[in-house]
Amino acid sequence: MNYQKKLKRKVVIPIITIIILSVFGYFAFATNGRQEETMPLREYKVFRGDLTAGIVGDGNLTLPYISHYFDVPVQLEAVYIKKGDTVKTGDRIAKTVGNDLKDPYLYAKLDGIVISVPSVEGEMTAGKPIVAQIGDPQKIAAQIKLSQSDIGEAEIGQLVQFTLGAYPTQTLQGKITHVQLAPTNANPLEYTVYASVEADNLLLLEGMTFSAQLIQKQVKNVLCLSNKAIQLKEGKQTVLLLDEKGNLFDREIQTGFSDGRYSEILEGLSEGDIVYLEG
Repeated sequence: MNYQKKLKRKVVIPIITIIILSVFGYFAFATNGRQEETMPLREYKVFRGDLTAGIVGDGNLTLPYISHYFDVPVQLEAVYIKKGDTVKTGDRIAKTVGNDLKDPYLYAKLDGIVISVPSVEGEMTAGKPIVAQIGDPQKIAAQIKLSQSDIGEAEIGQLVQFTLGAYPTQTLQGKITHVQLAPTNANPLEYTVYASVEADNLLLLEGMTFSAQLIQKQVKNVLCLSNKAIQLKEGKQTVLLLDEKGNLFDREIQTGFSDGRYSEILEGLSEGDIVYLEG
């Protein structure tokens, strides 16, 4: 009798264990299935735009200037300007002591902005020391710093795009006007190129900083898609689309130029198409 009870217990316990494990396995499978069914899809839209690739650098704006000085040694009685002032052609900017000169005044030679005033009132000048430097805002230029690995790719006439810290939402255009082949900094080794800047109706000032891209290749008004959405399967470029029933399917595409983030779409997609990525 006792033996039969023990045997019954031995049979019942494994059966209960199997039932518990089966139930647990079912719920685990069901949960996993629901997770797979609800796996989030990331969406990427095909849009029309421009793609650009090139050398990246940074720098600051600089004003070409004209130095102002007296032609003979003098003692300065007064200096009427300070750094940052705007002046007009013919404005008095300094005066000498005494009447040794026919005209004791020094005049501005252009409309511009005072870049520096090295001399001070009461100072006795020797030779032709600079009293003031006045920059021409109509000829403002970009001074771009490049690494030793990039300077060889810069060419006069090359297109440049600028994003100024003062105007972060706007892209300005320009062209390289001069390439300085002697290094301007030793550690790290850097070279400087100069470029024009086109900026209608924007206030550009000496010292404003920017990031720049020297254009090496550019395509305009093309279909674009994020590289993240493009997959490589069996040597073919494909994307995931949804059919009318909501099922995902692969479509082969052909791409052209890429700027490293987006690719030009040549075949397989149209503007406004939504491409999906699992995970």
